[in-house]
Amino acid sequence: MPLKTDVVADTTTTNGFQLNSTNQYFIDTTGKTDLTDISGAKWAKLAAGISSITPSSNETTNNDAYYDGGAFGSNDVTGKRPQWAFSGHRVIGDKGQDYVASHEFAVGDALKTRFLWINTEGNMIVAEVTMLSIVVTGGNANAKQTMSFTLGANGAPVVPQGKPTLKAAEDGTYTLETLQA
Repeated sequence: MPLKTDVVADTTTTNGFQLNSTNQYFIDTTGKTDLTDISGAKWAKLAAGISSITPSSNETTNNDAYYDGGAFGSNDVTGKRPQWAFSGHRVIGDKGQDYVASHEFAVGDALKTRFLWINTEGNMIVAEVTMLSIVVTGGNANAKQTMSFTLGANGAPVVPQGKPTLKAAEDGTYTLETLQA
């Protein structure tokens, strides 16, 4: 007879603060980069072994000072290259980590693919990215292997309308099933 269970604790918030683990990150293992049609993507989750994800805007700014400002300058953001830095421990057999690790010594277009972020509100952000600074080992002899890499956006990310529904495939990846309004 199946055992009926309840969740022991709510793991989405702490004292009203949303936990980072409610964000979901995926990488497209097909290596395609087209953002106008993501229906054929095979999304591998980036979660197992990942203990830290740090997004950054990687902004380009103009810092100008004019005589009428009394020698004080201003900052104008003139461009962005969003990046997401992932770090943690290497999990052999994890679809997302294996895909990134298989590109450790790749160069050029072989490092480009699509990235999917489902934020804490359930909204989807998709970007063409380049896999950068891939490190698949390192550390003390008696420690778990490290894993770190950065995904750098190529151009502006897009925000498809609606909330995504992902369907698990037999190979351990996910496909985009529908976008609900």
